[in-house]
Amino acid sequence: MVAIEVQALNEKGVATYVKHFALNDTEQNRQGVSTWANEQSIRELYLSGFESSVRNGGTTAMMSSYNRIGATWTGGYTELMTNVLREEWGFEGSVVTDFVNDLDYQSIIQGLNAGNDIWMYFAEVDMSEYADNAYVVTLLRNACKNTLYTLVNSNAMNGISQTSQVVSIVPLWQKLLYAGDVAAAVVIVLGVILVMRRRKKHPELTVEPKVSVEKEKVIDSNKKS
Repeated sequence: MVAIEVQALNEKGVATYVKHFALNDTEQNRQGVSTWANEQSIRELYLSGFESSVRNGGTTAMMSSYNRIGATWTGGYTELMTNVLREEWGFEGSVVTDFVNDLDYQSIIQGLNAGNDIWMYFAEVDMSEYADNAYVVTLLRNACKNTLYTLVNSNAMNGISQTSQVVSIVPLWQKLLYAGDVAAAVVIVLGVILVMRRRKKHPELTVEPKVSVEKEKVIDSNKKS
């Protein structure tokens, strides 16, 4: 179901952030729950819907979750966010965190390293201490690239945004189709007019239905009888 819904939204240019990725067992105490499971149960039960949204639905967006897999915060779990999501499933796009209310728990560096791109935080995060850290800067650049990939594959590139003005346009191919329709209609109307005028001027050209010889014989025999 999620794959079909994502496909339909993609056709309208909507970036669908499928959530919560993954093993989000409960809505209560989500930030403290640890889900323990083996790989088979994780793949068969927890990941199948997300996998379908990527492989079949073609989603360009994902939201990580609060919970832990074992003892590791899901958003900081490289094996899930990068190894499975991007490398195995072929996901291209951006991953946003669930709402961040504890930067110690949801570590930005851990999340960036694992594969998160956007931080859903209520304030600006100071990253100036990493300005000379080539590794962290590279992670930030990758996060920007992934975020822009989601953006350019959405309707935001069709003039729809908070700072853009929507302008209706008619592409050239559609104008040519309209012109072809008009030309065909003109030809048909002129053809009908010329045929009607010709019949009016030359009524002898009108072909009258003729009774066949066999028909005449039948009529005559009926009269005699």
